[in-house]
Amino acid sequence: IDMEKIIVNWMYPDILHLHGDRGNLMALERVGRLLGRPVEIRRHEDPRQPVDLSQAGLLVFTTGELRCMERLVEALSPQRETLAAFVAQGGPVLALGASGAIFAQRTQRFGSSFAGLGLLEMEMEEREAVYGDDLYFTEGQTGLEILGNQIQIVDTHLAPGQAPLGQVLYGYGNDKSGQEGARSGNLIFTN
Repeated sequence: IDMEKIIVNWMYPDILHLHGDRGNLMALERVGRLLGRPVEIRRHEDPRQPVDLSQAGLLVFTTGELRCMERLVEALSPQRETLAAFVAQGGPVLALGASGAIFAQRTQRFGSSFAGLGLLEMEMEEREAVYGDDLYFTEGQTGLEILGNQIQIVDTHLAPGQAPLGQVLYGYGNDKSGQEGARSGNLIFTN
């Protein structure tokens, strides 16, 4: 891996495209330039194609419709152990919003459920209504204060022992439990 260049794999941008995430990826490029580290965005379009992790500097799963997540889990299932090894070796993965269902143990939908890859010890549950508001939390490892917003259609319930990404100071977070997101090494889920 070229240590000067950060390669960001933008996973399934035509499927996971709810919130104008192209702008978020452009922001990553800009921050990299400001830090003197060029960022190359590589779009990974086809769920049927294996993910090349040999040069991946960061995998980004932006949010999408909950109805798409089961199909993406099925596509990634043959690579589950490779993905788990990537994370275990410090490979960073960022899952935003409903894409957390890909990494959850199980997601409950109205009338059905599906298993995720199980890389995070959490379950997701479809909500009757979309929730949106500001979100302000402190990141659990550094205490960094993070301010953003969330628009979500699922509640996230962490299993005992699963570390949250942080503690909510204002907003809904995972499920009004005072926790936001989940983290296992460099695998990060956030609303």
